Amino acid sequence: MQYKFFGPSCLKDSKSKVTISRYVRYYLRKIIFYPYVKKFEKFVNADLFFIDFFQKYPVADYVVIKRFCNKNFNATQRYNHVISDLSFMQRLYSKTGTCLWKKRVEVWSIKNEDEILYKLFLEKNIETSEEGFWALVLRDKGETRIYQATFTITPDNNFLIASVQGSRESGANEEMKVLTKKLFGLRPSSFLIEVLKILTRAFGCNQTLGISPSLQIRSTKGLKKGFYADYDRIWLESYGELITVSGHHYYCLAHKQKSIEEVSSNKRLMYKRRFEMLRQIEDVCNEKFKNSLVLTIK
Repeated sequence: MQYKFFGPSCLKDSKSKVTISRYVRYYLRKIIFYPYVKKFEKFVNADLFFIDFFQKYPVADYVVIKRFCNKNFNATQRYNHVISDLSFMQRLYSKTGTCLWKKRVEVWSIKNEDEILYKLFLEKNIETSEEGFWALVLRDKGETRIYQATFTITPDNNFLIASVQGSRESGANEEMKVLTKKLFGLRPSSFLIEVLKILTRAFGCNQTLGISPSLQIRSTKGLKKGFYADYDRIWLESYGELITVSGHHYYCLAHKQKSIEEVSSNKRLMYKRRFEMLRQIEDVCNEKFKNSLVLTIK
């Protein structure tokens, strides 16, 4: 079956309210970026893996002519980042059999004795493809999404975290306190970032980047919908340093942790348990991905 770039009828099936102005924006974007639409159709039709993906998520290709992970990308940068990300996931599937949009991967579980309270999954981002196709999602035992971080693999083989979001619903603050205790003092946002650093290494990427607030796509809209993140604080707490990559400012997140000697004596046991948890998560990720994934940069 041949893939064709999605038509306006698919907008009716999306979560956003369909208005005349939305149809007009769709057609204007498609006209302006039509060469990229035709180029993208040729790319997708070259592999059944991609055809299958866009049959299931037809509106996901809107990012080619709209926005993807960085709102300041020009058309060529946006297109190249979409292609890079999809190509990486195709290689991940060919090497490990991991197909995130068909079956999510359980990375870790948080327990209270024998009862599982939360699970951490690597899965398809079902909220908005503009912030990346893939997500690391923390869910409670009822499958409710508590926290998530979305990401993409860039043409430079960097691991770019495009969003980190936690719920602001009633009772969320208390739940965050419980989670932080279960994570040995790590806030959920910091926990997700540490696991994404582990995935950076397991995937063979060069470095972990955090999107700067000025480039983040949906931070204002996310706040209105009940999700919020202070990106400057989050990246700095994760040993972030502002750098420039291909003309864009990102936080480069260092892969390091406190020396146990730097920790006050009354907190050392907690930190030892935290470091052991992260080591075990890295073992899981290496077993699932690193030991069989051979990354070929194109």
